[in-house]
Amino acid sequence: MIAKEISSLQHPLVKHWVRLRSSSTYRYREKGLLATGENIFSELSGRLPFKRLIVQKEASHAHSFPCEELFLVTEDILKKITGLVQPQPIAVELPLPHSADLTSASRLLVLDNVSDPGNLGTLLRSALAFGWDGAFVLGKSADPFNDKALRASKGAVFRLPLAWGDEDAFHSLLSAKKWEIFGADMKGKPLHAIAPPSPPFMLVLGNEAKGLSPFIKERSTLLSLPMAGEMESLNVAIAGSIFMHLLQR
Repeated sequence: MIAKEISSLQHPLVKHWVRLRSSSTYRYREKGLLATGENIFSELSGRLPFKRLIVQKEASHAHSFPCEELFLVTEDILKKITGLVQPQPIAVELPLPHSADLTSASRLLVLDNVSDPGNLGTLLRSALAFGWDGAFVLGKSADPFNDKALRASKGAVFRLPLAWGDEDAFHSLLSAKKWEIFGADMKGKPLHAIAPPSPPFMLVLGNEAKGLSPFIKERSTLLSLPMAGEMESLNVAIAGSIFMHLLQR
C-alpha cells in the first residue's frame, strides 16, 4: 500500500478527523469515529475494519496494520486531531458500530443520562470485566464514542454489546421480556437486604447530579450501598462498579 503524506494542519482530512473526535452529531452523520493509541489496536483486531490509519512519520513499525488507506502525518497534526498534548504516534478512523440487539441479554447495565464520558467509559469497562451481557445508553447520556469515553473504556466499548436510544427504544427493550429492574438510589433498600436476583435483570444508574429519571424510578426496585463515615454518596462509576460486582453473585 502506498502511504499518503499530510503536512498541513488545514488539510480537509485533518479537519474531518478533528470533527470526528469533537462532535457526536458529526460522528453519527458520517457513521465513523476516531480512536487513538497503540493499545486500542489489540482491542480492535478482527472486530472492526480500519478505514484510515494515521501514523506519525517516524513510527514506521505501525505501517503493517491492515487498512484501506494509510496516511503519514506530523506530530502537530496528531496533536490536533487527538486533542492530546503528547499523543501516541498512531490513530485510526473506524466505521461507527451498529446499536446492538440486547433482547437476549440476562444481565444488563442501563445508563440513564450519565453525562460524564469518563464515568460512562469506566462503567462499560466494569460491565465487561464483571461479565455483564451488555449495556443500554439512554437519553442524553454522554456519547460512548466520545474520545474520553473511548479512553476510559479501554476498548470495552467495542467488545461489550452496546445499544443506545431514547425512552421509546428503551420501552421496546423492556417489552421484549419480563425484566426485573434495579435502580441505584441513595434512598433505596440496602443491597444486602434483597435476595440474590434471578436473570433477566437490569441495573440502572442515573445522572451524576439528578439521579434516576422519574419513569425509571416508577419501574424499579431502588437499591443503595450502605456507607460508614460521613460521606453521603460515591462517584457513579465507583458505585455502579460495586453494584455490578455484587449483583453478579
